[in-house]
Amino acid sequence: MNVVKLAFTTPITIILLFYSHIALMAQCPSPYDHVVLNEVSGDAGQSDGVDDAIVEIAGPTGTDIGCMVISNSEWAIVIPEGTTIPSDGTYLIACASRTSSDRGVGIKGVNNGLACDECDFPGLPIDFDVCDPINIVYCDFSATGFTLDNQHSADGDQVMLFRPNGTPHDAIYWGESNSLTRGGATTGGASGDADHVTVQDPTKGSYLLGSGVVSMGRGDGGIADTSAVPVMPNGAGCMASQIAYSMPNLTDPIWVKHPSATFTGCNSSYLRIANSSGAHGNPSHKSTAGDLIPYSNLIPSSCDPSGALAQWGYTDHPNPGVSNDAIAWNLMVTDTVLCAPGSLTFTLEVFNWQHVSDNQDTLSGACDENIGSYVMAPITDPKMIAGPLSIQSWESYSVDPFSGITTMTYTSGILPIGKHCFTLQWDDYSNCCGSTSKTSNGECYERQQICIEIIAPLAYDCDGDQIADNPQTPCVISCADGDPHAGVINAKQYIIGGSDLCFTLMDSAGVLPPKTNTTGVFF
Repeated sequence: MNVVKLAFTTPITIILLFYSHIALMAQCPSPYDHVVLNEVSGDAGQSDGVDDAIVEIAGPTGTDIGCMVISNSEWAIVIPEGTTIPSDGTYLIACASRTSSDRGVGIKGVNNGLACDECDFPGLPIDFDVCDPINIVYCDFSATGFTLDNQHSADGDQVMLFRPNGTPHDAIYWGESNSLTRGGATTGGASGDADHVTVQDPTKGSYLLGSGVVSMGRGDGGIADTSAVPVMPNGAGCMASQIAYSMPNLTDPIWVKHPSATFTGCNSSYLRIANSSGAHGNPSHKSTAGDLIPYSNLIPSSCDPSGALAQWGYTDHPNPGVSNDAIAWNLMVTDTVLCAPGSLTFTLEVFNWQHVSDNQDTLSGACDENIGSYVMAPITDPKMIAGPLSIQSWESYSVDPFSGITTMTYTSGILPIGKHCFTLQWDDYSNCCGSTSKTSNGECYERQQICIEIIAPLAYDCDGDQIADNPQTPCVISCADGDPHAGVINAKQYIIGGSDLCFTLMDSAGVLPPKTNTTGVFF
């Protein structure tokens, strides 16, 4: 350890000058060094645009995060006093369900949110449910509740985590840099006719949460000032309304811009993960998002913006409330090689409370406008259903509300000897997104092909009648009339069935060494 001693011989007066457009960067180290925004999402497949936000905080187990504040400058949430990071290292903030009269995109009922029956993660446990009425003292909502933006492919949003004293601690934004409809220029966050209100122009300074009206509200030169967080929630004992939480403009170095393009479609999220692959519009189709970053290595952008940026990745299978490297799905089959005609059972498990299109038909959601979950069996399967698409539904569908695992199965008919290839797909439940093509490779689908080979049992046929001889009857092979000529032994011609055969010729007298090959022909 290097120890630096500072000695002052004369008094020193330190004057700090803060301009309105410069954020107060956090000092590190601190008790919050490894507390970060761990996963955020505004791209819901259901309830998109209303109470659909995923905001997850992560850090070392037991770290006190009480009275920290998160905001996108349209809503503000105060974390209840005394809250600590749970034993699994993640703390999920979301809206489970709220009656909003069919306002969210994709919702055909009356409830919006993250965990309602028709939402993306039905029954998902949430650490802090902002839509629970008992938590209202900790929350101030936007016009569309607790939501994050992705209205179209160029739109975006931003999330900031504040320390209890109002110091900006960790921040991320996403969105393209485009020209706005009213002529203003944006440096990120959102574009088009977006409703975000982060200050885009550095000359306009920062925005103080709770001040009601923000100039440059839509990045449009101040033409349409916008109400944002009119009253900062007090947060019971946190007394947050007495503290200044200043949202800096997007040119401030604390803001980390996620490199992925924005997108609208089935649910996806940005998350802290190593070795991430895939992006909006270019799904990786992997069962995990990448490799977990140890919670003790997580970096807030206030301590090291470039280090924080390097930790952000992307997934088409959000896993709110669980480890970011959690497996999203698993496909199993009872056997891949059979030695006699028989049936096979395929079992698909989808984890983390993800909403999966069911087995009622082969279409998605309640609207039945796009392809959903299906099985495409080969013509050699007696249960194969012929038709325009030659696909059929899974035979069983069940959801365990306690583990959050959806299980689907399909059992084939009796398959004959030969090779049989099955295509199996599961679909994110959605009433708005997806494709009418069964071969779509979009973010709504995961599809696998599994080929099974059924092989006849290994036997020998000395008389060439293609019927296995009695195993008690020896097969005598003469070298005198060898194939293709005398002196050659072709044992393969006497073998039927089996797979991946290996032949060994041994000298019973022990004079010559054994010979081994896969052809069965020995010279």
